[in-house]
Amino acid sequence: MEPEFWSALMRIAARDSRTLSALVSAADSGRDPSQPLASSLRVLALRAFDADANAAAQSGAGSAGGGATETKAQEAKTQEAKNETGHG
Repeated sequence: MEPEFWSALMRIAARDSRTLSALVSAADSGRDPSQPLASSLRVLALRAFDADANAAAQSGAGSAGGGATETKAQEAKTQEAKNETGHG
């Protein structure tokens, strides 16, 4: 799996006060056996990213333009990631 996903999974584990091993074990035991573990871990990382982005948008929605600033920053990060992978 790509280093960027491992980095994201390490941040998720730290946020949840778990070891990376515990996070991977939980994902492994909770996945559909027909789905590869690497795919399950990628989905886990993307869902965490999405949840964090939604939480940031919600918390910024009440401030003057805070949500728009978060969105612009996230769009820039997304475009940067696409550029790094050659998909943008």
